[in-house]
Amino acid sequence: MNVRGLIQLPDYTRALMIECEMVPADEVEARMTVRIQSHSVLDRPKPPRLLALIDEWVRRLRT
Repeated sequence: MNVRGLIQLPDYTRALMIECEMVPADEVEARMTVRIQSHSVLDRPKPPRLLALIDEWVRRLRT
């Protein structure tokens, strides 16, 4: 289970790329830039409606 890209925090995204997706270190920051730019869709004057149900287990992964 993972958090969908649109609501991922940068640290989570970076760790996911390195540990799970096995993205080469020299590609991580370029991919991070693209992912973070995709978040701008939520800053539009009329952003899409987003409903996210996140299990308690996912929230606790960070601790």
